[in-house]
Amino acid sequence: MRIFLSFPSELESQADSIAQFLRNCDHDVFFSHDDLPPGDSFDARVEKAIESSDFMVFLISPESVTRGRYTLSELALARNKWPNPSNRVLPVMMAPTPLDQVPTYLKAVTILEPQGSAAAETRAAVDRMLEAKSEQSRDRSILPFAVLSLASAILCSLVATYALNVLQYSFVVSDAGARSCPA
Repeated sequence: MRIFLSFPSELESQADSIAQFLRNCDHDVFFSHDDLPPGDSFDARVEKAIESSDFMVFLISPESVTRGRYTLSELALARNKWPNPSNRVLPVMMAPTPLDQVPTYLKAVTILEPQGSAAAETRAAVDRMLEAKSEQSRDRSILPFAVLSLASAILCSLVATYALNVLQYSFVVSDAGARSCPA
């Protein structure tokens, strides 16, 4: 699973810890300080990373939601990719931040507020969300077969109900051969 980790520079050490926890669970994490070599086009690489990601973890702090911060640009790219953040974006409250400052897009889903290790709780929440997404995907792949089964059952029921009516007209017995012609 490719995960984009969005955070302000003030949370770099906490973000690094979260990235390591996620990588230890075999997730491919885009962490700007590791994945953006000096001299490369920052904007283009971030945009490409978000476009190729399956999921985003957004670390909320007063700095990350301050107007003009690059984290809000990353969030806008995610919103363009996933108009509905459900099972795609995990907002994590890393520092007390008034909810009226948190973008509406992030408030559309439950915000994780870690009580212990933010890295461990974030990893667990990501795993739960990805499992829920996988179950939804499985349910969607079963739907066409369920519809086909229902249609088949209805068709069989109709055939069984009306077949006898159709058959009674198929085998009409004629008494024309029983008449004798006058000689």
